This record gives sequence, C-alpha cells and structure tokens, in this order.
Amino acid sequence: MPETIITTRGLTKRFGSSLAVDSLDLNVRRGEVYGFLGRNGAGKTTTIRLILGLLFPSAGEVEIFGQPVRPGRTRGFERIGSLVEAPAAYENLTVRENLSIRARLIGLRGRAEVDAAIELLTLGSVADTQAGRLSSGAMQRLALAGALLHRPEVLILDEPATALDPAGIRELRELLRHLSEERGVTVFMSSHILAEVEQLAGRIGIVHHGRLVEEIDMAEVRAQNRTHLEVRVSDSAKAAWVLEERLSIHDYQVGIGGVLRIYSHLDRPAEVNRALMDADVAVSRLALAEDQLEDRFLRLTSDEPASQADGSQPHDPKVGD
Repeated sequence: MPETIITTRGLTKRFGSSLAVDSLDLNVRRGEVYGFLGRNGAGKTTTIRLILGLLFPSAGEVEIFGQPVRPGRTRGFERIGSLVEAPAAYENLTVRENLSIRARLIGLRGRAEVDAAIELLTLGSVADTQAGRLSSGAMQRLALAGALLHRPEVLILDEPATALDPAGIRELRELLRHLSEERGVTVFMSSHILAEVEQLAGRIGIVHHGRLVEEIDMAEVRAQNRTHLEVRVSDSAKAAWVLEERLSIHDYQVGIGGVLRIYSHLDRPAEVNRALMDADVAVSRLALAEDQLEDRFLRLTSDEPASQADGSQPHDPKVGD
C-alpha cells in the first residue's frame, strides 16, 4: 500500500453559522495525482487553506508527512509547493527577477533553480519581460514556476488551469504527469475541468456542501462506466413515453438538452430510431457512447432527488397519450 502523504480526519471549518467544511476525511498517497472536485462553494479552497495551515480548523486535524499541520507551524513545508491565491508578482520586475527574489526568500542561492523553473514552465520567451506585461496565462505559469523552484515533494494547487488556453491546459497536464510519474511528486489539485482530471488523476475526491461524497480510484470509475445509446431528440418527454410503452425500455436517463441515455438495446439502434420517428419524435443524433466523469460528478453533487440526478426528469408514461 503506498504511503499516505496528506491525511485529514474529521476536518471541519465554520464561518459563523456557515459550515464550509464538514467532517472531511481525505487520504492522499505518495506520488499520485489526486483530483479534488466540487461545485463552486463546495469547500474546496477552504479545505486547501486548512491543509496548508492558512486557516485554523474548527474541529479535526490535518497531517502531512505524518506531522500535524497548524497555522504558524513551518516544519515540513519546505517540502511543499502550492498555488492557492490568484497569481501575483512584482509587476515592474521581469519574470526572471521575480523568480530570483522568491528563490532567495526560500533560501535558494544559485541561479540554476530559476533557470530550471523557467525551462520547465516554458517561460524562456518572456523571461526578461516585466510581469505586468504578461498575459494571464503566462502569469499563471510564472506562479507555477515559483511553486516548483525548490523541487517540492508535494504540490498543492487550487484551480491551476485558470486563465490557461487549451494549449496551456495541455502543457499543464503533461507537466503534472511528468512530475508525478518521473519525479514521484504528489499532486493534490482542485479543478473544474473534469475532462482534464479524467485524463490525469489516479484518484478523485468529490466534495459537496463541505462533505466528502466519494473518494475513489479512477480505474474503478472507468470500470463502472457504462456504455449507452446517446439519443438527442426533439421532445424528451414524449421520447421517454415511447421507450417505456412501445419498447419496454426502462434502463435509461433523460438529461438536459433533449439527450437520452439508453443502457439497454445497445445492439438495436435502428429499432429505437424507428419507434421514435413513428411517434413523430425527431432524432438528430444516435450513437454509442460511454459514461464520463462529468456524469458521475453531476449525479453525486445534485441537490435534486436521486431519480432526477444528472439533469434527468421524472418519467411520466402518460405523456404522449
């Protein structure tokens, strides 16, 4: 069993009457990329601040490298890199000068670490550009370079892909994969870009209203993903009636945007299409597809009744009579 690097037990944070983090138990293993997921306001950033000792917990505890984390305690933090706040820099200084100042502040005296960080984050073309003139994506890469200057064993990131364009997001994905697989860095990252987490993370934790609703290996998620017929129709309520009454199909979901996911009859798409068309339901798409992490996320973080998770609607066989 891989060593656990970050552990929280019953971690709780209240702000007045508001419960931001509620009895959270997390276990992050050495060398893995852990995706920490939740809707806006779910408690992700507060949790990260608690892990880094930037906030006092109301209850519970955090351990990193087996040592308790408390505000003001610095032991072990020389082994951690983090990016939590919006990226900031001395705007009148260049990228290289900003990194050099940060290096001196954390006790690095050589230039090699600065040069290595600039190369790692592909900042060479703007190394002598003032930070105030950087694009938002380059500013984000500068902040990441600062977090990696001291070659940390653990990297804690809050929405690291913010402000990055698609090419930048891909570069970030490859960088984090390299750090995890080649250097053994443990990466704990929150993100709202689920497709990237799906490609990168080895495990995920999903938090909703401050509570951990699932912590699971991505390999298990993929094994549980189900193949289905994805059908986009003009009238989803009438289509649901057709499935139930004319085809005796009950294993399906009705999603938003007129999309149905049918988990049976996978080898009979023509029959499904014909029945819908005969009932004057226009079909604009019919194809085999597989559940995605997004589907699981929406189901677990929905405040609607379970039967309506993922944007599904109640089935009413009377519709279309």
